[in-house]
Amino acid sequence: MAAKKVPPDDINSTPAGITDHEDDYEDDDDDESSRSIDSNDIFHDDLVADLLIRILNSPLIDDPHWIRNDNNRNTVAPAFLKFDISFDEVVQLCAKASASFLAQSALLTIEKAELPVHVVADLHGNLPQVLRVFRYCGIPQKETFLFLGDYVDRGVQGIEVITFLFCLKIRYPYQVYLLRGNHEDANTTLNYGFFDECVTRWPSTEQNAPGVKVWRHFLEAFNCMPVAAIIADTIFCAHGGISPFIDKLDDINKIRRPSVVPAYGIGCDLVWSDPALQRDGWVLSHRGISFLFGPKAVEDFCAKHHLDIILRGHQISNEMYKNGYRISFDGRLVTLFSAPNYMNYKNNSCVLTVTKKLQLSFTVFRCRYYQFGKKRKVQNGKDVKKGVAKKGHESEHIADARSSPCNSAENICDSMRSSLNCSTPKTPGKGSKEDQYRRPSLSPMVRRQSSTDSQLEQRSQSQSRTRQRRSSDDVTWSFYGEKVWSASPSK
Repeated sequence: MAAKKVPPDDINSTPAGITDHEDDYEDDDDDESSRSIDSNDIFHDDLVADLLIRILNSPLIDDPHWIRNDNNRNTVAPAFLKFDISFDEVVQLCAKASASFLAQSALLTIEKAELPVHVVADLHGNLPQVLRVFRYCGIPQKETFLFLGDYVDRGVQGIEVITFLFCLKIRYPYQVYLLRGNHEDANTTLNYGFFDECVTRWPSTEQNAPGVKVWRHFLEAFNCMPVAAIIADTIFCAHGGISPFIDKLDDINKIRRPSVVPAYGIGCDLVWSDPALQRDGWVLSHRGISFLFGPKAVEDFCAKHHLDIILRGHQISNEMYKNGYRISFDGRLVTLFSAPNYMNYKNNSCVLTVTKKLQLSFTVFRCRYYQFGKKRKVQNGKDVKKGVAKKGHESEHIADARSSPCNSAENICDSMRSSLNCSTPKTPGKGSKEDQYRRPSLSPMVRRQSSTDSQLEQRSQSQSRTRQRRSSDDVTWSFYGEKVWSASPSK
């Protein structure tokens, strides 16, 4: 494996035990990095096997709304997997997934013997990226995968992503672990696309609303998902972060399931909290829900529960566009983001691997429209650039053309291995340097440092005048009965 040392932009040096890899490497068949599982750990189900077969043999279709221009002239035209699933299959799949989630605790424990484990953060309906992760990291038969949530919303194939991951979770319950994110909730999916995706796929009539029913069945499965995981007794994983209400880690197992994401408490903080780079301790979040935690809160949490590192997703900021990850608080906190080209911002993404030696290895996936089954065209040892993408994706399949298609439950693993081990196309250009580093931040937490001293002084004077206009009564903010901030106006 060809490794390339690329330290992140927001730190001066990479902590010990952390390596960084680009994704343009050849396959490495290292026996020490993978293991075979017992056949008894595989749950055999006809519905799950049939869905996996159909997903792995799904054709690629062109995006009818994509237009080639000067900014994407070197980019492969995006294509989607054409996969159909019936209403009855969704109902059965969600019921089986709920049972699989409830069979395990709300706080998952991944032992050191299960390493290496690949940690994947936000995906947001990007099915090609999901298959791309398995293409580089391996298949669940030999590898362990931990997903940190946010599988749906803000993407075009949230149904396909969650269906595929549910199938893998049911079939490989001890190799694929799915945590809940803040987008696996009714209120969030109503506003950010997943509800509309379900209603569009299954249109409503005067007598029936199958799309709404499908959405509710997925929510029932979301309400059963675990919310946190511990890797090798030293690494704490959650979608959002930590909570001030956790006295001991076993408190997480007391979260009632099935249950919606609450408005406050441990279940809320684990999926909604964020780090505050310029704060210390705990403060109310700008999101209007949960808290922001600073370096002291992280240090106290790790010391109290004998942890070394906290892994989370949930955010992407300016410094994460290049590498897809951020290391904060002296290496105690690692933030990942695994959805490339999120909201068309052309960001790179990252998947973290915890090795058997408890080292963190980052695999950076560069932004591009990835197509499976495509082979690189090479002339004189160099990749050939194509100005216009080829048409006719309808006849192409994910499965490798040299191997027979997956048509039975017995050869799912072999077909998955062959279908995901196809070569990758050339990475397109990233555009000019001017556009590369001047993209707006997607995280309100990261404030721009562009204000001048005069602007800061004017803002301070305005805030002072606002405090003087307040009434003579003390101003107190409370959060569910607990006073968190109090101030007296100037006399």
